[in-house]
Amino acid sequence: MQERRSLFEHAPVALCAVNLNGEILSHNPILTQWLGLSGARQPQTVVGRNLVEWLTPAGRLLYETRLMPALLERGSVREVVIEVRGREGQPTSVILNANLVEDSAHGRRVYVALIDAAARLAFERELVEARRAADVVRTQLSLLQEATSQLAVAEGLDDLGRTLTDVAGRAVQAAWTLVRVAEADGPTEGETEQSWGSRPGNNPHFGTIEYPTAMVVCRTVDEIRSQIPEAADALLAAGVEALIITPILRARDGQSVVLGAIHSWFRRSRSLEADVLETLHALAVQAERVIEHLQLQDRVRHRALHDALTGLPNRMLFEERLESMLAGSRRARSTCAVLFIDLDGFKPINDQFGHRVGDEVLISVADRFRETCRAGETVARLGGDEFVVAVTHIDARDVGAFATRIRDSIRRPLEGEAAGAQLSASIGAVIWEPAGMRPTPSPGQLVAAADAAMYEAKHSGKDRIVERVWSPALSEN
Repeated sequence: MQERRSLFEHAPVALCAVNLNGEILSHNPILTQWLGLSGARQPQTVVGRNLVEWLTPAGRLLYETRLMPALLERGSVREVVIEVRGREGQPTSVILNANLVEDSAHGRRVYVALIDAAARLAFERELVEARRAADVVRTQLSLLQEATSQLAVAEGLDDLGRTLTDVAGRAVQAAWTLVRVAEADGPTEGETEQSWGSRPGNNPHFGTIEYPTAMVVCRTVDEIRSQIPEAADALLAAGVEALIITPILRARDGQSVVLGAIHSWFRRSRSLEADVLETLHALAVQAERVIEHLQLQDRVRHRALHDALTGLPNRMLFEERLESMLAGSRRARSTCAVLFIDLDGFKPINDQFGHRVGDEVLISVADRFRETCRAGETVARLGGDEFVVAVTHIDARDVGAFATRIRDSIRRPLEGEAAGAQLSASIGAVIWEPAGMRPTPSPGQLVAAADAAMYEAKHSGKDRIVERVWSPALSEN
């Protein structure tokens, strides 16, 4: 019995026995310490007083309406968090455990244990925060995995832009999300770009500010005014109160080249925690790798389809475009033509001045073709000093005039080391006019027919133009 009394007196939690009316029958010293009644001028016991005196209104309501009925029904209650008024009347949370005991000598009484809940609640709050953080991490990781899967199969910048817009918008819950990608290796003045997504107020000028080289984070209106003063008024007028601009960067020669940016705009001030910023940064890193891959593909394709010296399309690309042109001409019933050009006087220039100067002359001739031909007309170098031009939506009577303009541009005096040398062109032109059930020639047939017409021009004295109207008989010659 003495050991039980000692345990009761020195337990690290508040213990008491009460009757069914809540009147305290006995207690240990911890209870009065918790209730702020253990000072020298205060009584050291609260026996005879009612436990509910120290409960807050919310705690008393819980005690009377839920705790006591449950105790009478089940004989015990466990782990109930209830508010009591402690020192100086300040509410504090405690964990209550109680057992209802039948005592033949004293009748029914309730033994109560009160445990300080502050540490327990703090732990639970930390646990909730940890779970919330884990949920956020899982969500962000899931979005990044989704982006990785979609970007891995991106076949072009359109796929990249749409994926980034969708994933970035969901990751940060932005009101507007815009992705910009420069079409060149790095954005400079005058270069064009592609963009996907939405802008505040559908204003096309939002997002056209200079690409940043570091992430721009504005959590409030004041930060927008401070960091982006030139656009602040327009942004605020459109309802933007927070934003993030995430650059898409490529490291090159120790410097960062900006390839584009992910813009996120918000209607209200936002805390923009580190996990949000890290997700956008990770998306930008993935985007850089995909852009690099797509640009490498473009370079490989360009090299495969273009002449390395002049940058003009080669035979393969020319025939692809000519095939499309022929199909279009068939549908529109419009005339098209192929011109085969061979330079007169190029071999003497090459022999006299060397291949380096000869290459410079070919580059100059390619530039003259670009100046003479309209958008939509395809110029290609087949090799050596041979070029071809495909033109559509042209009247058959105008083909000769078009060929003459090309010949006149080639005749212009040369500059540089080849200055004074004579250069002209022999041109063969084949015209195709779709009509009735007449079969459509293949690109190879038209090029071969134009080549034959060019040889006829060259053999008849050079610096001449020979025109032919396509017929199946030409492909038999």
